[in-house]
Amino acid sequence: MPVPAQAHALTLPTRQTRMINASEGLCLEVLSGCLWLTRPGDAVDRFLVAGSRIELHENQVLIQSDRNPNQTDAVSARYTLVPLAAPVAAPVAAPAAISRARAAIPASDRSFVAKLGWLAPAAWWFMERR
Repeated sequence: MPVPAQAHALTLPTRQTRMINASEGLCLEVLSGCLWLTRPGDAVDRFLVAGSRIELHENQVLIQSDRNPNQTDAVSARYTLVPLAAPVAAPVAAPAAISRARAAIPASDRSFVAKLGWLAPAAWWFMERR
């Protein structure tokens, strides 16, 4: 699979380690060689070979370039780290009832409802029915 344009191939020499902070979410893809991976809270260590891909969401993920069991010599590992795309929230249109309720409520009540933050839609719904 080709490397995305925003991804840069990184090299980790044999028997070298690197700590990765993936708290924002990263996709690790091994391009060549073999990586040993361990992450906090995971009881199983993983060996990733060329073509392997794994999503990471933890701090302090440790990787080490290791020898592929199918090869006789150890080679540096090449890999990419690509940020996982953040989900984009779709705009939510206010129901017609909320729009009508806002227009019918006196200005003094509107300022009170505006202070409710995330409870505001429920407040508009209740105020429309009073």
